[in-house]
Amino acid sequence: MPVLLALGAIASTLGLAELAVRLAAPRWYPVGVAGFWRYHPTLGWALRPGASGRFRGPDWDVAVSINEQGLRDVDHRYVKAPGVRRLLVLGDSFGWGYGVERERGVAAVLGARCPGFEVINASVSGYSTDQEYLYWRDEGRRYQPDLVLVLFHENDVPGDSLQRMYGYEKPRFVIERGELVLRNVPVPERRLWEHAVDWLLQRSWLANRIFKGSGIGPVFMFGLAPGTAELPSDFPVTSRLFDRLAREVHEAGAEPLLAAVPMQEVPRSWLREATREAGIRLLDLDAPLAAAVARGVDVTLPGDPHWNEAGHRIAGEALARELGCAAGSSAMTRPDSLP
Repeated sequence: MPVLLALGAIASTLGLAELAVRLAAPRWYPVGVAGFWRYHPTLGWALRPGASGRFRGPDWDVAVSINEQGLRDVDHRYVKAPGVRRLLVLGDSFGWGYGVERERGVAAVLGARCPGFEVINASVSGYSTDQEYLYWRDEGRRYQPDLVLVLFHENDVPGDSLQRMYGYEKPRFVIERGELVLRNVPVPERRLWEHAVDWLLQRSWLANRIFKGSGIGPVFMFGLAPGTAELPSDFPVTSRLFDRLAREVHEAGAEPLLAAVPMQEVPRSWLREATREAGIRLLDLDAPLAAAVARGVDVTLPGDPHWNEAGHRIAGEALARELGCAAGSSAMTRPDSLP
């Protein structure tokens, strides 16, 4: 009985503390997009076909709908119509449109500025280069693209070396005898306690604070032991993935392109050399985004590194110019001009 009373007192105290936090900071949201994901035996997770709902954060509340092919996009047939040119976008949360409406995301802006292309957005929040390659291998190539654009983020480098990201198991490539070898496939499904932790973290401010301060966060999120200073980097794995993806895209009769979200930790010189050796055309997002920031334009969400509508617009227009199809747009600089 004393134990039950003690547990009840602790639960009541935590409940009152959570309520006090919600009353004092009603704008707090434990953001996450897991509700639109489903388990995938090869990719770890994929977008849930037909899913729809709201994605809410401290300063955004946007609609999310997933088409029947598992893309945050309008419907696209696998077989393209005669005379149509297609651009397939592979990326993570930046390409997926974290915190913005689909119509305001970089892929939609690119499509609006390049009416000669049918742009297909296959980005999935949380993906690294390894998952993007596997998606291309098993699904993306079926869309018969003419161009394949990879939106690269520097966290793809450690992501390519880990078999756990954001609390989810994922595939992992390793180099053995000079060759890429795929490991952790089929990807293990989540266990009941992992679902319970994720459910709690999506609903409780206190759980988030305890989780982050306890030292178990890196273990649950990335499979790293407590005290690990930083995520491991494995540039050779990412470089090999560039090589393999570029080779298969070329074999499919398409051109590989890559654009990087402005980076701080991964040297730009490495990316230039890696894409050059792989035969991937590198598109520039650094200069236009830096120029916008220098003009005082806020390009990210409040308190979050993801692009806001202005950031997506600037990135999409820059990519369109790189592809030579942005000229003639009379409303290129007006955010309210997007479809």
